[in-house]
Amino acid sequence: MDEILPNFKILVVQVLTFSLGMAVIWKLYIVPLRKHLKARREGISRDFEAAEAARREAADLRQELQRERERMAAELQAARAAAREEVERLRADLMERAERQQEQLLSQARERIEGESRRALAEVRDQAADLVVAAAARFLDKRLDAEADLALARRAVASAGTTKG
Repeated sequence: MDEILPNFKILVVQVLTFSLGMAVIWKLYIVPLRKHLKARREGISRDFEAAEAARREAADLRQELQRERERMAAELQAARAAAREEVERLRADLMERAERQQEQLLSQARERIEGESRRALAEVRDQAADLVVAAAARFLDKRLDAEADLALARRAVASAGTTKG
């Protein structure tokens, strides 16, 4: 039966050797491994938190970018509307100037035409007076003096002009 039971001294030495080996392994490998795993876990946690913060910041930046795009679109729309209004105002101003210039030109042309008409009418009256005097002198075959003839003819032409016109 001795063969079945282990030798007590060997068993004690084996247990002491195992315990001492485990203590050495624990001290040299397990404790540093635990520290390393703890540091790694904390690093992963920090990295995860940093990634989450970066994701939130990216979402905030996306929202800010969207708001900026909307603001720029509104500004562009307002600038387009202002440009349209400015173009319309300039067009209206140019049309008003053109109409004023047209009225001035028409007024000047009417004044010139009236002046030319008056001069032409005066010239026709003078020629008509001369013709009346010449016709009357031939008809009467005598002449009064030239000034009296001319005055008489002018009165006749003037009275004829006022009865027709």
